[in-house]
Amino acid sequence: MARAIASKQPIMLMDEPLSNLDAKLRESMRTQIKQLQRELHTTIVYVTHDQTEAMTMGDRIALLNEGEIQQIGQPLELYNKPKNLFVASFIGTPKINVFRLVVNGNQLNNHDMSIVFGKPANKLSAQELYLAVRPEHLSLTQDKDLANLIGQVLNVEQLGSETLVTLNIDAQSFRAKLQGQLMMEPGETIYLIAKQSKLHYFDVESEARLEFDSKETS
Repeated sequence: MARAIASKQPIMLMDEPLSNLDAKLRESMRTQIKQLQRELHTTIVYVTHDQTEAMTMGDRIALLNEGEIQQIGQPLELYNKPKNLFVASFIGTPKINVFRLVVNGNQLNNHDMSIVFGKPANKLSAQELYLAVRPEHLSLTQDKDLANLIGQVLNVEQLGSETLVTLNIDAQSFRAKLQGQLMMEPGETIYLIAKQSKLHYFDVESEARLEFDSKETS
């Protein structure tokens, strides 16, 4: 890497240069490579399987799956508006939660009603769709009637400023990244509300993103 950078070429290709480093050194090197790139005004094509590297280092990301480009854009574009389910599932830590739901009147839910969301648009013609919500866009509620998700605690990971909870909902595992230091026990039932503006919808057949007019969104 040092020889490549010292040659002051206008464009460089880096193919997973940090893959053999330990976590702390990788974090430090990400910062240094980004700083050098800015100082030298060099274009770097950086290949990585690590989505954290892509998000933190890239000005633009081209996300590939089996040799096909899924989406090109700035890191937050891929995070906020993934074009398909693959992009949504690849970007973000912890991984996004995905539920296959049925249209039931003005609601989207599973048959056991442990998952209930308002239907996103009056013009929705599909009978089923994928709904995805990131763990960090969930919050606790004590009001069962307000909850979008009802689950049983499987595991609790204390991160200091946040609590990462793994839950079971109708034999499906999902995760919630909650603010603060929360005390929970395995087997405990908790109720969660999703931030409605952060929900993602995908077609069941094509797995492409579904967009709805905000005026029609409930």
